[in-house]
This record gives sequence, C-alpha cells and structure tokens, in this order.
Amino acid sequence: MDGKAGDILVQDQVKKVGFNMVLLPVTAGDASNRFIAGDYDLSRGVLSRGDPVVIQSHSDVRYSGSAIARNRFTPEVQAQLQVLLDRGAAEPDTAIRRGFYEEAQDLILSENGFFPVYARAQHGAIGKQVHGYKLTGDAFLNVNDIWISK
Repeated sequence: MDGKAGDILVQDQVKKVGFNMVLLPVTAGDASNRFIAGDYDLSRGVLSRGDPVVIQSHSDVRYSGSAIARNRFTPEVQAQLQVLLDRGAAEPDTAIRRGFYEEAQDLILSENGFFPVYARAQHGAIGKQVHGYKLTGDAFLNVNDIWISK
C-alpha cells in the first residue's frame, strides 16, 4: 500500500486498536513482482460497478489474471466462491441472483479476501434548467441524457 488517502485512513484506524501498519510505497514493477511471489501483506484496490458480477474479475482465477486473485483464497474457498459466482451470473431472477452474490460477499469477508474501506460518492450541483442528470450504478455521471432548457 502507498500513501493515498484511503491507505492513511486504514493506517489510522488500525493504530487505534494497537496495530502498527507500515505503508511501503513501491514502484509498479516491484509491486507486480511482490504480488507474483506472494511477498505482501495487504494490497489496496478498487471494486466498483453497478453489477455484482464484477466480483468475478477480481476474485475468480478463471477470469482474473491477477497474482493477487491467485493468492487471495485457498483452492477450497476458490471452488466455493466459483459455485456462488456461477450461480449468480446465470440466474435471471434478480432476488435469487442477489442472494448468491450476498453469499459470495459473506464468504469473501469471512476469508478476509476484501474488506470495504469506503464507498465512492459523486456530488453535483445543477441549475433548474439542467435535466436528465443521473449517476450510473457505480457512481459515475451519465451524460448521455443531459439537456438544458432555455
């Protein structure tokens, strides 16, 4: 982890419970080598999309070429996670699908594969003449339908 705001927030929070976390900035090349070798304790990442299937791109070794994904879970946990993710991706019923992804998230959290630090927020100030302002499910501005009345 390096010295970005979220990293410093985590460092400050764990210090409150007596854990001294040292941030070690490294180059991208060094980080890649460390990830491949498993020579790291914690890595920061961003996981944000409007659809929970994004979990596969970060956690399922069948879809992620990341060394971190390979190191994150034991083979047994990876197999359990793949079953839940496959069921979620294939399920057309939104409520049932949500259940599979909630189970996947619970499994990930129980294995400390990820832990949420903060959710991204977007803010905007618009005038009365601006219409169609909306954010996507992952908090990005969707500008396709914005229009201004005169």
